[in-house]
Formats: sequence, C-alpha cells, structure tokens
Amino acid sequence: MHVIDYDMPYEQFLAAFEGIHAEWVDGVVYQLPRQSQLHQTTQNTLCQIITRYLDQNPIGQCITAPTLLRVNDRSPARCPDLQVILNNNTCLKHQRAISGSADIVIEILSEFNHTWERGDKFVEYEQGGVGEYWIIDPIRQDCLFYTFEDHYFRRQDTDSNDVYCSKRLQNFKLPIPLLWSSPSMDTIQNLMKAM
Repeated sequence: MHVIDYDMPYEQFLAAFEGIHAEWVDGVVYQLPRQSQLHQTTQNTLCQIITRYLDQNPIGQCITAPTLLRVNDRSPARCPDLQVILNNNTCLKHQRAISGSADIVIEILSEFNHTWERGDKFVEYEQGGVGEYWIIDPIRQDCLFYTFEDHYFRRQDTDSNDVYCSKRLQNFKLPIPLLWSSPSMDTIQNLMKAM
C-alpha cells in the first residue's frame, strides 16, 4: 500500500478515484495492493455463498470492493472486501460509498495488510457500530469473527464442526473448510439447502 495523494478532501477523493481500489484517511489517499489469486478466490467463494443466501432470503445485499465504507463523518473511508447491508439498515448508499455502519464487514488478509485489519480498521468498525466483523486469513486458513454487543466487538467462535453461525443472518452457517477448497456451484447449492 502506498500514498498516492495528500490533503485531498473526501468529496474530491470520491470523484477522482472512482473504481480505484483505494482508501482515504484524513485527506491521505492510499492505493491498495493488487489482490493475490488466493485472496480473489477466497473473496469470490464468500461472495457466492453470501449472495446465494441473500437470493434465497431477500433481506439485504452483498456489496464488493471497491465500494467504500465510511462509518461516520470523522472516520476514514475504507474499502472492505465485502459488506452486507440488510434492508432495514438506515445507512446511506451512494454510488461509490456507504455512509454509516454496515451489518457485516468482511476483510480478507493478504501478506500486505495484517496490521490495518486487526488494528486501525478493527477500532474504526467497532466505534462505528458495525454489526459483525469477519477477518479471513486464507494464508493461515484461519478466521476471526466478532459481533458488536454493548458498544464493543465480542469474539464469536465456530461450533465443534468448525462452522460459523452468523448472528445477523438468520440460519446462515459457514463451514470454514469450504473457504479453502474452491467449492463448486453444486456444493454451494447443497449448503443453501441446509440453511
């Protein structure tokens, strides 16, 4: 990640960097690194699973990068890999950005971004009241799940079968090993039938 501009107002950033994988932090624009094949595969798998779930249960939408998330007027504009916005969420949806708290934010780690996702973004999403924060690490094949409760993120564990059950998505069950296997559409369909 490298700096591509300084002292840029947020509205100017939105106009100048549309469609570019970048984040805005207090006027500084950071170009995000190109995603690895492993990162893209994991993101595609998650997106397919969540999108199929939301097709089956039309309660919201799954939004992919480079759509930005700015949890409040004082916070940076981040570029989560995936966001879930439920239909009853009162956040403002613009063409390029979400203003307010997403129901679920998913960040997929790469070799370049461990500190941001576990540090700065964690604090920003928590302070902004994001409903769930998922940190997915395909390199180490590990996941961290947090749910916003009583003003803080609380760690949520998987069950004994290594399945994560979302608190925001009713009956949504994510078998963690599936994330590392590039599942077929038939496998995803069978998963949906079980939800």
